[in-house]
Amino acid sequence: MSAGNYIITPSNAVGVGGATPVANVLTVGGVGYQLGYASTNVSIARRTLTIQPTAINIIYGETLSLGNVNSNFTANGLVNGDIVSRVTLRYGSSNSIDGTVSAGTYSAALNASSASVTNSRNYNIVYGYGNLIVEQALLSVSADNTAINQGDEIPEEFTSVIDGLVGRDSISDVLSISYTTTEVSPDTFTIEPNNLILTGGRESNYTITYNNGILSIVTP
Repeated sequence: MSAGNYIITPSNAVGVGGATPVANVLTVGGVGYQLGYASTNVSIARRTLTIQPTAINIIYGETLSLGNVNSNFTANGLVNGDIVSRVTLRYGSSNSIDGTVSAGTYSAALNASSASVTNSRNYNIVYGYGNLIVEQALLSVSADNTAINQGDEIPEEFTSVIDGLVGRDSISDVLSISYTTTEVSPDTFTIEPNNLILTGGRESNYTITYNNGILSIVTP
């Protein structure tokens, strides 16, 4: 039966051995009983159905459409083969996650609503929240090999190839890269890039790998 209020009225009483009443009198063991039927109210309460987004993992720079989905949520409390076929998921008030969301864990950032549930009238639906996890993207900084003439000063600045910038980030957002040099031999030094700085501190959205280059000392 579905949730709701019902009036139940008994009828058609049958005695032991299958005796049936005559003129509303049921005779059992030689004793006659005048039958009367009283109705009673029965209330069937709605079951609690809890729908909660599961955690979503993306990588910084990725985009993800949400809105009406048939996955990325859990439903606890369903009975009798009922199912949840669709739920509206949002990130805050948005139906999507864009590539500008910084790396990090955002607790209870995902919310659910407007579920499509079989026999929904039988359920009191409670919507929960889920976490959004944005992982760091991979970025590499590779120092370019270069050479100087013997007797020249070792430069403080070098150039690098940067691979892996995503989303809104571009080469124009690179504010600075620091370099150190280490002598390997009298005519060879390693060029060691480090401490990449991006506009707005967005370097924190990346796991950065630094690759050394070679500085050669040549005889002019």
